[in-house]
Amino acid sequence: MVPGDRLPGYLGPDATLLQRYEVVDLTAGKYVSIAGQGFANVDIFRFPDFVKAFGAYSMHKSPNMQFLGIANESFHNKYSIHLWRGPFYVRVIGSAQGGVEQLKALVAYLAERMPAAPSAPAVLNFFPVDTRVPGSEAYAIASGFDLPFLGNSFQAKFNVGEVPVDGIVIPAANPQAAAKILDSYRNLYLRNGKLLDPIPKLGEDNFTAEDRYLGRAVAFRLDRDPVTRAPGGRCRPAAP
Repeated sequence: MVPGDRLPGYLGPDATLLQRYEVVDLTAGKYVSIAGQGFANVDIFRFPDFVKAFGAYSMHKSPNMQFLGIANESFHNKYSIHLWRGPFYVRVIGSAQGGVEQLKALVAYLAERMPAAPSAPAVLNFFPVDTRVPGSEAYAIASGFDLPFLGNSFQAKFNVGEVPVDGIVIPAANPQAAAKILDSYRNLYLRNGKLLDPIPKLGEDNFTAEDRYLGRAVAFRLDRDPVTRAPGGRCRPAAP
């Protein structure tokens, strides 16, 4: 077992991301098949709560992932399986004669012995479901839309009329903190883009803007609803 504050000596640069989610410790193990035809390296990261574990897990999602049926949520890439289960993030890297099925069986065995989270992080419930891309949800501490002041945000992708849209929800400590984030984002577009006409009844404080350089539009509402962004043209805000 490796304590969280000693992870850099074990994992190197990869530890920085995990430490931002306040990883408590790492339990590592190595497995070989009975026939000697495969191996698996298992890393079990423990976090203070299931939300932070989900966040660390979600940061490893990739375009070529394939989701598995192991709860709370899991997916595999070519040589690895990733699992979020309660306050744990599990990463299995290996190769087996039976392919991913043997690794999947190992992950299922581990998951059965871990406490499950009651649900996905509650903030994700603010996102609409009908247009959401399944499995795209994430919790990013470092940034949102590649901007540090939009960090600590819950994120998801949407397909709205064949237009890809990214959405984020930022839980702020109080209305003043939320207003500060809103002002920072608005000022960014005053300097680098242009503001569009307000959307009537979008919220008590809102704006829409377009980045003239990257060709993307945003809608931002202060309260509990997500920012939405589209790669071109105007975008509509996600429903509360």
